[in-house]
Amino acid sequence: MVLRTGQGELTVRGRELHIERIDLDSGMLELHGHVQELSYDEPTEGRTLWNRLFG
Repeated sequence: MVLRTGQGELTVRGRELHIERIDLDSGMLELHGHVQELSYDEPTEGRTLWNRLFG
């Protein structure tokens, strides 16, 4: 499951995951299941490879 946020993408991996409740106005999400991994990727738009490596 990939969630796009204002700060980047949040990937949630696990078993039997399901969204119990979501409120886009407040940015709230209630997720049920067995979460095995959370990973966060910041957006890289407009950044060169050089800036990402050394900036």
